[in-house]
Amino acid sequence: MRSIIIKSVVLALLIGLVSVRPALAYIDPGTGGMLFQVLATAFAVFSGVALIFSRQIRVAFGRARRYLRTLFGRGNPQVPGTLSPQPSSGEGEGVSSPPSQEGAGGG
Repeated sequence: MRSIIIKSVVLALLIGLVSVRPALAYIDPGTGGMLFQVLATAFAVFSGVALIFSRQIRVAFGRARRYLRTLFGRGNPQVPGTLSPQPSSGEGEGVSSPPSQEGAGGG
């Protein structure tokens, strides 16, 4: 059903674009004001939708960015709030452990 609708819209657009004839008319002086109102309303609606769904939009862009990074080999993206894995060049070389707390107590 969806493909029929899409094909119909594409066919209508193609027919409309092919059968374009020059308009032998003038633009009414009130058309500019009407066009401005339509564009201002469209901008307001777009801004409102972007504001309402800003969190979802940011998450979607972040996922797309991480996907593209992994796709093009730009390294492993780090998730905020997590530690990056340490490279293991050997067993314990250059890795210092935290100091022990055995004698640090009072009493």
